[in-house]
Amino acid sequence: MPGVASSRTLVDLLFIQDTTASMGPYIQSAKDSIIEVCQLLQDSGRIQKQGGLKVGLIAYRDYPPQDQTYITKEFPFTEDINEMHKNLSELTAEGGGDIPEAFCSALESAYKMKGWRRSAIKVIVVVTDAPPHGIGEMDDSIEGISPEGFSVEDPLKITRKMAKSGFTIMTLACEPTLSGSMYGTDFYKTLSTMTSGALYPLTNPKLLSACIIGSVLESADVQKLSMEYQEEIAHRFFVKKDPIDQIIRDIHKQISSAGQTAVSVSVENVYKDSPESKHNVHTLMSAKNLGEAKRELQRIRGSRFTPDYKQTVDVPEDKAYTITVTFKNTGASNIQVEFYEARDEDTVKKLMVPSNHMRLFSFPLNIPICFTLVRGRFRRNTSCTFGNDADFDVETKFELSS
Repeated sequence: MPGVASSRTLVDLLFIQDTTASMGPYIQSAKDSIIEVCQLLQDSGRIQKQGGLKVGLIAYRDYPPQDQTYITKEFPFTEDINEMHKNLSELTAEGGGDIPEAFCSALESAYKMKGWRRSAIKVIVVVTDAPPHGIGEMDDSIEGISPEGFSVEDPLKITRKMAKSGFTIMTLACEPTLSGSMYGTDFYKTLSTMTSGALYPLTNPKLLSACIIGSVLESADVQKLSMEYQEEIAHRFFVKKDPIDQIIRDIHKQISSAGQTAVSVSVENVYKDSPESKHNVHTLMSAKNLGEAKRELQRIRGSRFTPDYKQTVDVPEDKAYTITVTFKNTGASNIQVEFYEARDEDTVKKLMVPSNHMRLFSFPLNIPICFTLVRGRFRRNTSCTFGNDADFDVETKFELSS
């Protein structure tokens, strides 16, 4: 069929995997299904049988002092599915510090990674539940995209280079956590749109393998089709200033009327239409860099989610999945902990943790929590997402947040 990937197609598939604490279920799902995923891709008839598929992996967390383990960890491209499974098995979910993570470093590493084949379809699958640094999140401990002393290229500039080089970014947005941030969903949608990819809400870890397979096959087909319409897309967006959603719908109609078809991913649409979200995507796509865009972003009023999906995530407190956090104070001074859920900043709770004492408190599972630690007249801000029962040393957190 015209425009559709053939059995001689080469695919280079790179996972960019957030490995901070809240991502445990998604990392486990990837470990459980990666061999099946690669086998199904090879058996799809759209990829060359021998050497057609190469898979790589970049894991990322956060910058110090928020995370002391690693910023990014690269696993090179391989044709050996078992080696990829081994690489995934080495990953654990922990750390992360504040809510934004070091995604921009991972994106730069992906672009510069060795092993991309010139003639291959280049697909990047991002799996995350957190925004990057540098887009204006309230609880971001870093002013720009990286701390002082770290040199990281602007993600919008990198994405434009990727688009010119034929990369496609498919984002699997782990919900409802990602939309607990102000601009994370719009940021990832922008990167995907700029590279003829797509963002899909991942509402259950069990859906991960199906979304990966669909995303890779869709991007392989769409990359071939999008080259035919690249000039028209650029003219309508940058010259005529047409909304990107309308451009996509019109191009899809042209493709269908021409008898061209492509694999497409069908998942529940959990996002409601929002003028603020459309504004943010257009602003990010048009801006020279993230710093310029950040000043113009608009916060969405109310929930990002459709009423039907919102009902499924607004679980009554007595029925919600919770974990227990042990607040420990190993210092010489009392510390008051003030906290609220990132999705509900108007409801602030307080907990006093005296010197050399412990306090227990229950938090919802995998929901970003913003903290203010108060010691005397000094206040320090930090944030965490708890994926399991955990200890929280308020004295250590206070010092690290200085």
